[in-house]
Amino acid sequence: MGKKKFGRWGELSFALGTVLLALGTVVQAKSNLGMSTVVAPAYVLSEAVGFIPPGTMCYICQGFLVLVTFALLRRFKLEFIVTFASAVIFGLLVNLFTDICFTNLVDPTLLERFGILALGTVLNCVAIAFLFNSYFPPQAPELFVKEVSTLLGWSKYKGKYVYDVCSCLLSVIMSFVFFHELRIIGPATVICAVVNGPIIGFFGRAMEKYLDFSPVFPKMAGLFEVKK
Repeated sequence: MGKKKFGRWGELSFALGTVLLALGTVVQAKSNLGMSTVVAPAYVLSEAVGFIPPGTMCYICQGFLVLVTFALLRRFKLEFIVTFASAVIFGLLVNLFTDICFTNLVDPTLLERFGILALGTVLNCVAIAFLFNSYFPPQAPELFVKEVSTLLGWSKYKGKYVYDVCSCLLSVIMSFVFFHELRIIGPATVICAVVNGPIIGFFGRAMEKYLDFSPVFPKMAGLFEVKK
């Protein structure tokens, strides 16, 4: 078996994944065709409140999820702090990209909007594939799903499905409560639910083929009980 082409991506994969996920989220939002269920509640709340940017609302909501996870487990883990810190970084990047991406796009055609949606979806999938291969703790929604699924004796796939459904329903309910119409949830929500898994799998397999995700700092990886 030949050596992998590039090595020591353990930390870089986390950095790239976080940046690309924020960029993909913003690009997807710019399509005005809906958002994934993971960030939809935060975007609905941001629009309803008016004075809190979507990125800031994202890390507020993710911080709440971390607190709920801590309350359910009743014990502290180092990954809680790292997860919240990464949520803050993600949120700040969302705010930054919101101010600079497609700011001059006026009245795009439906074809252009679907093109923007496709770009955002691909960016998100590449980002998630990078994050899946990183040893750093998962983002707050994934952390919540992992811990609650373990607590309830569910598989992580069942936990993820239930979480996504509840997140989607919550977004729909809040949308009608605040705006008396459906917002944020749209075609993109359904499209992402259908295509994200296969696309993430495609990029993930490609990364594993050409990249070595061993850590540059093994002692840091050891803090999270990850063996790479």
